[in-house]
Amino acid sequence: TRTSVADVIQFSGCRDEQTSADAQINNQFTGALSFAIRETLTQNPNQNYTDLLKNLRTVMTQRQFSQVPQMSTGYKMNMQTPF
Repeated sequence: TRTSVADVIQFSGCRDEQTSADAQINNQFTGALSFAIRETLTQNPNQNYTDLLKNLRTVMTQRQFSQVPQMSTGYKMNMQTPF
């Protein structure tokens, strides 16, 4: 198991074999994941990490992006922790 002494939690826009998309949404240029994060947290600011990742993926699918957001941590964590 890989671990880190740092408190690191990372969201990436896609799987390793995919490319993160830029998009024009509502006449604004933005990253697809950046849009999904804003959209998801606007709809429900009180989410745990499991729900946040699931909801990010839902928004991406609804917007017809094929990329699948990922989450990585530097240590084993409780995914039910509030974001």
